Amino acid sequence: MADGVQYAPHAPVDVLELGVDAYAFSPYKAFCVKGIGFAWLSDRLASLPHWSLEGKPANDWSLGCPENATFAASFDRRQRIVAAMSASQSHLESLLHQMIDGLRSMDHVGLIGVGDELANRVCLALFNIDAIPAAEASGQLHEQGIRVPHRIYESCEKYALESLGVRDALRISACHYNTPEEIGAFLRNVAKMVN
Repeated sequence: MADGVQYAPHAPVDVLELGVDAYAFSPYKAFCVKGIGFAWLSDRLASLPHWSLEGKPANDWSLGCPENATFAASFDRRQRIVAAMSASQSHLESLLHQMIDGLRSMDHVGLIGVGDELANRVCLALFNIDAIPAAEASGQLHEQGIRVPHRIYESCEKYALESLGVRDALRISACHYNTPEEIGAFLRNVAKMVN
């Protein structure tokens, strides 16, 4: 089973190449309505006993009818979706390099968990600004119209931060609708945040 909620909106996925029996994601990360989810099941998994509606094929796991407005459809939808996601992936890779290169160039910024290899990264990063707590830095950026949430050592975030050896961090992420100009504005504002 693979959970694709973080990756699926960023690039095409070939479930057969992954070699998994199930791949699931919730499209709210791709600006769809919340409350729905999609999954691909291998023939082996789909044939296992499961709750089902009477009269449905044995390998059908749907327990109802999804509202058509919650997802896109076309006659050659995979081809169109892959083309769109490939273009989006190229755009995001460009933004990622701009973002990481910019943050790395600042002596007062420390990237967290970001190595030299960016080829398989989605467009997000954790970082801290010297001598400014993450919550305070997040607030300063928000005042400039830049939304960069902070992560703190509590709840489910505790374990991720603990594994990275930090107590708090800022999380910058970009998506297909962001522009190089917006990343530039973010970097200019971070560059000024020196205590």
